[in-house]
Amino acid sequence: MTCPRCDGLLLATLPLVWSSSNYQPSPGDEPDLQAWGCMNCGNYLDAVILTHRSASHPLAEVSPEPLAA
Repeated sequence: MTCPRCDGLLLATLPLVWSSSNYQPSPGDEPDLQAWGCMNCGNYLDAVILTHRSASHPLAEVSPEPLAA
């Protein structure tokens, strides 16, 4: 696969697993998801990122009036 950002080489990598002081994931908690990292620019892609990028989000409405200082 090639990187959508720089056309570099994407390699399969382990998905990110978030942890906090209250939760430390065990080896059994790791998801069976695919993730890719670009060897050239460091771009990281996984299913969540690709889903968010493909979703159509409405543009925020911008008021033509300037804000008062």
